Amino acid sequence: MRTSMLRLIRSRPSSAAPSQPRLLRRAYSSESVPERKVAVLGAAGGIGQPLALLMKLNPLVSHLSLYDIAGTPGVAADVSHVNTRSEVAGYMGEEQLGQALEGSDVVIIPAGVPRKPGMTRDDLFNINAGIVKSLCSAIAKYCPDAIVNMISNPVNSTVPIAAEVFKKAGTYDEKKLFGVTTLDVVRAKTFYAGKAKVPVGEVNVPVVGGHAGITILPLFSQAVPKANLADEDIKALTKRTQDGGTEVVEAKAGKGICNTVHGVCWSIICRCLPEGPKCITELPFFASKVKLGKNGVEEVLELGPMSDFEKQGLESLIPELKSSIEKGIKFANHDDVSLLAMVKFTSSVEEYRRKGMGSKHQSYKNSSSSKLLCFRQSALALIFTSLFLFLVPFRHGLEPLFGIDHTRFNGDLRDARFPWNHLCFGPAIEKLKLAIFSKTWPVDAAPGGMERHAETLYRALAARGHEIHIFTVPSDRKSHHDIHQGSLHVHFAANDHGSVNCSLAFEIFNQVNANGPFDYVHTESVSLPHWRAKMVANVAVTWHGIWYEIMHSKLFQELLSNPDSLLPGPMTELQEAMPRLLDEIRFFPSYTQHICISNNAADVLVKIYQLPLRKVHVILNGVDETKFMHDLVAGAQFRRRHGVPENATIVMGVAGRLVRDKGHPLLYEAFASFTRRHPGVFLLVAGSGPWGRRYAELGHTVKVLGALDLSELSEFYNALDVFVNPTLRPQGLDLTLIEAMQCGKPVVTPNYPSIVGTVVVSEEFGYTFSPNVESFVEALESVVRDGTKKLRIKGKVCEQRAVSLFTASKMASAYERFFLCMKNSQYCQYPLPTDC
Repeated sequence: MRTSMLRLIRSRPSSAAPSQPRLLRRAYSSESVPERKVAVLGAAGGIGQPLALLMKLNPLVSHLSLYDIAGTPGVAADVSHVNTRSEVAGYMGEEQLGQALEGSDVVIIPAGVPRKPGMTRDDLFNINAGIVKSLCSAIAKYCPDAIVNMISNPVNSTVPIAAEVFKKAGTYDEKKLFGVTTLDVVRAKTFYAGKAKVPVGEVNVPVVGGHAGITILPLFSQAVPKANLADEDIKALTKRTQDGGTEVVEAKAGKGICNTVHGVCWSIICRCLPEGPKCITELPFFASKVKLGKNGVEEVLELGPMSDFEKQGLESLIPELKSSIEKGIKFANHDDVSLLAMVKFTSSVEEYRRKGMGSKHQSYKNSSSSKLLCFRQSALALIFTSLFLFLVPFRHGLEPLFGIDHTRFNGDLRDARFPWNHLCFGPAIEKLKLAIFSKTWPVDAAPGGMERHAETLYRALAARGHEIHIFTVPSDRKSHHDIHQGSLHVHFAANDHGSVNCSLAFEIFNQVNANGPFDYVHTESVSLPHWRAKMVANVAVTWHGIWYEIMHSKLFQELLSNPDSLLPGPMTELQEAMPRLLDEIRFFPSYTQHICISNNAADVLVKIYQLPLRKVHVILNGVDETKFMHDLVAGAQFRRRHGVPENATIVMGVAGRLVRDKGHPLLYEAFASFTRRHPGVFLLVAGSGPWGRRYAELGHTVKVLGALDLSELSEFYNALDVFVNPTLRPQGLDLTLIEAMQCGKPVVTPNYPSIVGTVVVSEEFGYTFSPNVESFVEALESVVRDGTKKLRIKGKVCEQRAVSLFTASKMASAYERFFLCMKNSQYCQYPLPTDC
């Protein structure tokens, strides 16, 4: 039993235990010890490092994931030398945050900056609140079932912020969100033992309330062993416990905080469970004694008898704690954040990014306001100039290089400035041996878009007689034997965290290559890292998303989630995007050839990334035309099976992962407004993710179907009148758009260049909108005005375009010719006598 929690609450039935991440091996594992992954966010700092060591020593931890924005590889290497069973991995930078969190059972957050001498609580809040909010958004996305322990101060406010973030993501479980306050208990025990002259190891003192100043209330009247201390002694011990943090900060003269003792401490500040009996105080968060289980809080224990002095302290702390809680909730909901707070945050973020999010031993420094505003304006200028170039059509000297007329092309394919899918290639006489590096391969679990693309392409190439060797990991994060089916060979090379083990993959690659050299090597995005790609003579990369486009995705998410205020939180992601973009531009030449899946991405690689024109090519994604086709009967059966009435005005649908960056907050808000005026319009939601629960709140006209098998997806599309894709990710080419068009459905989609320049090239194919609620609602209103008759006409046009461009056959044929061209330049000529 752990100390520090208020109120007796009967536990309600426990939710299902979170799925446990499995240790991936190339053979089946025989380990019987339960596997638990713990992630420490801010692991390179003064608290994070001793905490990481303690977690490494814990025999219950099988995987230890250490994350910070800098310095984590060294910490991970150091901690990994401790001879315990847990595997340690270090992750650094925003792009690796998801990998650090994925599959975690417990997440501990010591990230942020410490309180320094002369620093007010508002100063501390303005800095750490944005950090906590960003990290919790990632937790909701990558490990929504994890138990979350909050160390970042001020805990009285950061816990409510986390709760609000999880609520908006639809992942909030009040039994799994804790604020670490045991530090107050440790101090109370130590101080009491010293004054009472008793062995400190035998002392127990409950501490309730909060984790700052007078909100910390040690209950010395309940201390054991009992000691008859004078009232003046009790008051002095209480005061010292409340000011313990200040005592350490001042003793260290601002050069650090209570790093070691904080790393040792574990306890919680917990949400008062709404299903429990009446709470003792009116506050939604309050620290008290609790009983913990594998799914979080099982029971919150009573306060017990208190002295008059303690009752007075309880009465005094409530207004202070209430104010801190309300401040956190207000921040999470984007209210009343001043420009001064934004400027202070920018100053600290610059120091924070230089030293690492967990660098609590560093001194606190402020730049002048003029320098801060100058930096801020420069960063914003870069971002918004980039957005302007991204959204405004190219004119005069900036005409797009790709997407020109292809109808009369005759010449070298390396000079083609349009998708190769437009051309008709004949059968290949020569067979290829190809090495493929892919992040995952679909096994059992519902595959994502990248996995489905990879399986569709490489099975199609293998069916054409080419020898295909894929170096990857299984999508379900379990151990599996390698796959050998005819010409298709899938080699699983996973590390203990489910990612591709590059060293192991290369070892297998060299073995296969020794038996006959590969004709060419292909990687899906950075599955083959650039530093490895330099070791390979001939390597092509297909980019499914580049940082230039990802930067705009983050900007759209910021504008949607924070339209009117100056909240600092998400701006850190925008600031970090620019260095990532510059880094990407620098390492792209490591790859020999570049394949883009949209005309717009190819334009960016040539104009912004400055790659040679002859090294950039466009091949569009394709889907299996034998699985996705127009079928009215299957669509009608799907509607009946899922309770869609025959008199429904229009049936819309959305598919894919139900997460924030896929635009589901945007669709949720737009449809919530739209459905009040059009109660006969139904929305079918296919997919899994936190936003599924939110859609269910919209009433009977929204049908949340969960993740569908591939066999059901075609029926789903055929049940629709129009397909909606609300994505906030401008990068790539979403397979769901292509699948819907293949089934003869028009689409409603954002007007990103990658989409309007390649898929929805005119109003004949559907409806486009700017990524904001008002524009989205206008597009939905246009759908209703047009009605089902016009939608069927648009759907037929979509089907014709999809069949001519977006099929697996067209995609495989284009890739086949590309690899032949790269191997032997005679295949670069078009048309050949064998071409159709």
